[in-house]
Amino acid sequence: MVEKCCGSIVRTPHCPFCGRKFTDADPLAALLDYCDTNLKRARMKLKESERDFERVKAMRNDTRTPVEEWDSVIRATEKTLSHRQRSARRWELWRNALAKVVETEREDSNGST
Repeated sequence: MVEKCCGSIVRTPHCPFCGRKFTDADPLAALLDYCDTNLKRARMKLKESERDFERVKAMRNDTRTPVEEWDSVIRATEKTLSHRQRSARRWELWRNALAKVVETEREDSNGST
């Protein structure tokens, strides 16, 4: 659900500025928008983790800190990266499945009119 209120785009059920409640005639479309928002957020976090991982690997070679300490930092960063990859993939699967349902529902409602 995307609305325009108080001069800005609002993606929540209520306007954060005036408190106006938006009615949504299509709850599946609202859920799809929620999935889109979370997918974008998951992808941003994934890119951030990928940058962190590369930075940590590069720092391992450029520092005087013992390699063993950096290895534990690298393992922790890899674990975070792996978790964020799974999270982004999960949101993508949910979003795509829901998009198919919404599209089918729209086609059915257009065909029956």
